[in-house]
Amino acid sequence: MRKRITSLLLVLALCLTLLPTAALAEASSLAAQEARGGTENGEDYTVGEDTAVRARTRAAATGEVYRISNADDLEAFCKRVNGGESSLNAVLVKDVSRNKNSSWTSIKGYTGVFDGNGHTITLRVGGRGENNALFGSIASGGTVQDLTIQIYNWSVNISSATGSIAYSNNGTIQRCQALDWTGEKNIGGIVYHNESEGVVKDCRAGTLTLSKSRENLVGGIAFINDGLIQDCYVSGRLQSTSSGPRGDLSSATAIVRTNSGTVENCYYLHAAGTGAMMSAALAGLTRPDGTRPLLIAVTQLTSTEQARMEQELLIHEPMEQVVLHYAENAAKAGLDGVVCSPREAGIIHERCGAGFLTVTPGVRFADAAGDDQKRVTTPAEAKAIGADYIVVGRPITQANDPVAAYTRCKAEFVD
Repeated sequence: MRKRITSLLLVLALCLTLLPTAALAEASSLAAQEARGGTENGEDYTVGEDTAVRARTRAAATGEVYRISNADDLEAFCKRVNGGESSLNAVLVKDVSRNKNSSWTSIKGYTGVFDGNGHTITLRVGGRGENNALFGSIASGGTVQDLTIQIYNWSVNISSATGSIAYSNNGTIQRCQALDWTGEKNIGGIVYHNESEGVVKDCRAGTLTLSKSRENLVGGIAFINDGLIQDCYVSGRLQSTSSGPRGDLSSATAIVRTNSGTVENCYYLHAAGTGAMMSAALAGLTRPDGTRPLLIAVTQLTSTEQARMEQELLIHEPMEQVVLHYAENAAKAGLDGVVCSPREAGIIHERCGAGFLTVTPGVRFADAAGDDQKRVTTPAEAKAIGADYIVVGRPITQANDPVAAYTRCKAEFVD
């Protein structure tokens, strides 16, 4: 049985760059060491070229780097940028949650480097346009990277005509992901308008739900693209709850709603999308000489438990049965494997064969919190059940000593 371990979804990058938010453990370690170099109160400080920001971009990001560890730091950073310091660099040192029932004023005209450092920003917004994304505008030269965003709507206001990471992008958004979120209509999973100089690469979006339209007024990565979208992946559904029960939308806008730019090596592949869709994806990946990269389908995310699947997805069969059915459909379509929980790896191998790959997030140490993950095992348990690959992010990147955490994980799963 093949055994591999990665940090920050590296395994999926190796399996087709399907979830290409990859980062090397060494870079994560450097970022974490940099974060430990000062206090955790969001104070800014001056650094030389060897910073977490520079390590991630290979660019000359020197000077002040503002550290963000809570919602107050995020708002203070926003005020400084909007006050004229458009090139101020920043790095997240913790997950940040801004759950206030008050309007968010987005970061505008940004030209610095904003390094999410593998962390998540939870942002409660509501309304229309640029103030419903983290960044109202990323200008030419600006970069946002290695960030996960969770958008929530507040009060009766539902996001419309916006994105999650940015409303408009003329810079670079890379290695970012947007978790499942809901908008009225006209939403882009990562960015609303990727402008002519804008680059969005190695990004992922989850399920996008429209509450006020049954039309495909949604783009999985961008609503409008005039620039470059490259190596991106949508792992969830495009769906609507407007005027009736929840229903799937067409996959035609899975990456972009309106495209006048370039889209390269992007995929929308969910095992719920039926065998025909998976077979078409396989055919599209196959080169004239018959070779192709590995193709992996997503079953049910490891952050989804039975109750949520029933309430939000209207699927009432047992979780294991649903995942196994999706895996069997993927195998019949000729795919190479699925993303699933380690708990389901054994039965999938029994039904689909030992060579059918199981790529398994939802891995946590026995003495660690599960975070948002619901169907979890330890690395050792994943090995015993028969997972081919494990995907390990926060237990390594957010550890006090990422290298030690990586070594421990490797010892449990590989050694």
